[in-house]
Amino acid sequence: MTALPASWPSWLATLVATPIAFVILLIVLRVAGKRTLAKMTAYGLTITVAFGSVFASVLLDRSVPLLDGAVAFAALAALQGVLAWSSSRFELVSRAVTARPTALVCRGAVNDSMLRRERVRIEEVRAAVRAAGQSSVSKVLAVVLETDGSLSVVADPTGSDPDVDALSDVDGWATRRS
Repeated sequence: MTALPASWPSWLATLVATPIAFVILLIVLRVAGKRTLAKMTAYGLTITVAFGSVFASVLLDRSVPLLDGAVAFAALAALQGVLAWSSSRFELVSRAVTARPTALVCRGAVNDSMLRRERVRIEEVRAAVRAAGQSSVSKVLAVVLETDGSLSVVADPTGSDPDVDALSDVDGWATRRS
């Protein structure tokens, strides 16, 4: 498929190219799998932005053939797949492309240095604690800044401080009681 005829008005070319490019993008994303657009890593966001840029170029730049856009979509999906595969098998790649989650609150104590390092305000932590149905930051086991930028609250309703293996990979989590 080549660029649409130059004799067509730009609005007509855009009207025709949009559904075609949209369908091509949907097919590529379905074939590539669910994790292609996951919000888990910086490279995932980069891929998402790149998909949008290619899509816009195909729609608005009449010199970009639809086939070139389809190839770019497939190449981006393949690149994301290679990165995901590599990071799941090689620790060095994983550390290079994926941030570690960070404990902002550990056993009810706010870690001010982690808040500053991660540029998170205490008000955001309090909001996450409230959203998790908790009444006090000091009563939660942990508040974690996840790799996608979201805040997770780990409650300890019993106060027994159980063995929490879900926090074992969290930067700043104290593995033993202070």
